[in-house]
Amino acid sequence: MFVIVYTPGYCGNIVAATIDSTDYKFINISKPKDSSNIIGCHLKNSNPSLRNLTLPVVTIEDVNHYYQYLDDCKNLSKAVPSHRLWIFNYWKIDFGKYPHIYITTNDSNLHKWVDDRIDLMTTSIKYEHVNYSKYFDKIIDLKDIINGNLINVLSQWINVDELDKNIYKQWLEKNKKQFYF
Repeated sequence: MFVIVYTPGYCGNIVAATIDSTDYKFINISKPKDSSNIIGCHLKNSNPSLRNLTLPVVTIEDVNHYYQYLDDCKNLSKAVPSHRLWIFNYWKIDFGKYPHIYITTNDSNLHKWVDDRIDLMTTSIKYEHVNYSKYFDKIIDLKDIINGNLINVLSQWINVDELDKNIYKQWLEKNKKQFYF
């Protein structure tokens, strides 16, 4: 099982769904106050057991809870998305048991795209574009995801025959309007 670590808006769910599409469904993204003007989509996992990685990590017990959660998820999915970026700043995480894939970018145009995407999906939440690459050995640049290169990048770590190329292709087609750069 892989843990996909990413800042919200960095397309972590499509990476997780490409590895294991079980329980994922497309959710349309439309312009505010105009639900008929669909400009893209994102993926959401409908399995409640996999939607639990949002509690803040502040104590060592919480880090142990993180490991326990991953142990519980290993029979449910081959990939688990996680926004728990800050734990890598504070605790030494053992990547040996569950490899972590980190999504990042240093491209300022993509930072703007992520901010705009978040504005469409949520209400006025702003995230800093902090790069935690130094903590990871498996890294995907967001540019590779939106430029159609995700399968090639993932094939470094996963047998390409095990990847859901169809869900990734559908996601790219549904999001063409969003890729304005």
